[in-house]
Amino acid sequence: GGTVLVTNAANVSFLHCNFSRTGGNALLFSRSVRGATVRGSEFFSLGDSAVVAYGDVDWETGDARARDYPSGLLVENCLMHEIGVWGKQTSGIFQGVSGNNQFLNNVIFGGPR
Repeated sequence: GGTVLVTNAANVSFLHCNFSRTGGNALLFSRSVRGATVRGSEFFSLGDSAVVAYGDVDWETGDARARDYPSGLLVENCLMHEIGVWGKQTSGIFQGVSGNNQFLNNVIFGGPR
């Protein structure tokens, strides 16, 4: 989960937000999310990851034609620090079964690795 869960949405923006001491993930983009933007935000003292983007495919066939995954996510000019306070396999930005995303000019430090 995440403090903010965005699922099956388009053109959602988080501009100049502050996420601190969330106890888990801060922003979670799940399933069919298109054209989301995270810009100029700070993520501090998070239990897990700052931004997570993950989707779903048909695991029997590997088919992703249903487009049930985040695409076109832009994470730009963000500061992410002291992340992974509780979880030790965390990151500033995680994506799995997700594509066509851009991570530009972010500063990430103070993580578990």
